[in-house]
Amino acid sequence: MMNNAERPYGSGQCILDLTPEQDAQITKLRTKHLKEVTPLRNELGEKRARLRTLQTAENPNLNEINKTIDEMAIIRANIQKKGAAHRTEVASLLTDDQKVIYNSRRQGPMGRKGSAGMGQGMGRGMRTGGYWN
Repeated sequence: MMNNAERPYGSGQCILDLTPEQDAQITKLRTKHLKEVTPLRNELGEKRARLRTLQTAENPNLNEINKTIDEMAIIRANIQKKGAAHRTEVASLLTDDQKVIYNSRRQGPMGRKGSAGMGQGMGRGMRTGGYWN
């Protein structure tokens, strides 16, 4: 058995009390999923940078801004669809008891601590300027 530090899901797989076979299969699915999603996440990051560049230009081109926003929406949808497919594949390997635990936990980039990328100290206090109030 792997210890928590060796598991790609951290302690989450321990909570499910997986068999060694389930653990190996889920690890294999996770690797496959990350290989599919990582290029999309990278592309989304590039689009975010492009959008910031377009929005901060001296003469912003609204058509280009809107086009980039639409492209980002398509990429986000693809990532979410792949995530849903991955979660369904993982769930298909679980017993009914394991599924109850698996489905009761928050999945995806939102995680168990709230919204993605929003760490401690990123609340309203960061927006003290007049525009955000």
